[in-house]
Amino acid sequence: MMRVLLIARQEFVKFVTRRGFLFTLIGVPMWIALAVIVPEKLSAPADRHLSFAVVDRSNQALPVIAGALARRAAKDNDDLRLVPPPDALVNAPPDRFGVRARPFLNEKSGTLDAVVVIPKDFDASHPAQFWSAKDSPRLRDFVQAELTTVLRLRALHKLDDAHAQAALDVEAQLSQHAPPQTGGGITAEETSVGISVGMAILLLIVALMNSMALLQGVIEEKSTRMIEVLLSCATPWEIVGGKIMGVVAVALFTILIWVSAAVFLGSLFAGQAAGALITGILYALSDPTLLPLIVLYFLCGLLIYGAIFLSIGSMCASLADAQAYLGPSMMIIMLPNLFLSAILKTPDGTLAIAASYFPIYTPYIMLLRIGSHPPAIEIATTALLAVVVTVFLVWQAGGIFARHALATEKPPKLASLFRRAQNT
Repeated sequence: MMRVLLIARQEFVKFVTRRGFLFTLIGVPMWIALAVIVPEKLSAPADRHLSFAVVDRSNQALPVIAGALARRAAKDNDDLRLVPPPDALVNAPPDRFGVRARPFLNEKSGTLDAVVVIPKDFDASHPAQFWSAKDSPRLRDFVQAELTTVLRLRALHKLDDAHAQAALDVEAQLSQHAPPQTGGGITAEETSVGISVGMAILLLIVALMNSMALLQGVIEEKSTRMIEVLLSCATPWEIVGGKIMGVVAVALFTILIWVSAAVFLGSLFAGQAAGALITGILYALSDPTLLPLIVLYFLCGLLIYGAIFLSIGSMCASLADAQAYLGPSMMIIMLPNLFLSAILKTPDGTLAIAASYFPIYTPYIMLLRIGSHPPAIEIATTALLAVVVTVFLVWQAGGIFARHALATEKPPKLASLFRRAQNT
């Protein structure tokens, strides 16, 4: 075990002292920040119109509001726009309406400035609800004025002349509502999804970055005969264990640096918003199952990718030989990203579930899904599958390294590799 730790320390020091590691450590966060900030800054100015939807369960107010907007438009005052309410809000139960409405009312990505819910028994004592994530007094005053007109028109139809004047004094009431918020305006469920998806992206970045460095390091050691020195001091399995352990340590160190820098810069420049976001993340991680599962899938993903690239490096005598394997390998590894939007949109859909049981994709796909709380049976089976595949691939990587560490001939063909894997 001591030799494994020594080799892991050597790999760790070798990776973190390279110029490329420092460039990646700084360059990747800058690239992500530019990808988020630049489009937002360079995008066209937001539409100044206020868009709102009306969920009219009384079947009386919507025609009045639409008629008032038509009269405003005829006077070249079309600053308010009435749009059809989304189906998710029309059929939303009262106790879940705020959660359903929040994506549509998001200040940055939402499509609506407000949603007006008019109850079936709407009157002066049963007010309509005005849902909005921002301060829109102009829109709120317009809606309240038109709902007041609705009540007065209803009174004229129901009452005789003696009581009409008193009934017309009624004024509609609007109860102000905002979507539920946790941790800087983000719900706990959204925070869980964001954490898991963020870890999936980090897995892909650090795993490929460090696994490529591992492949290059193995080929360099073979070309400089350093591998012979290592084999004289340790067994092939100890070398493989140390190298993969070193890759995992570098990946965790990289994530620690990025997270620490993000927390520091956030507290320095974002102030209370960063504190609220951190509080929301810690609240989401307090779930007793979320954090252990994220760690399990993340480590399995690191080990799987590390074993694949270590095997390629062990079989190749030069980087030119490795190119024949790297192209197909990268295409296979990156394949799930073609369906990324579909998986994130419907994490419980058939595509997401099927991809979760494809062995080398299991850790990555489950990190994308785990924040959406898939069924317990899926979590148990995919976790077991991830562990089994990880052990199998690391074992195969050790066998390939033992057979090809000192070889200088051309790498074997894929067919022969499959036959050897079946015989082990």
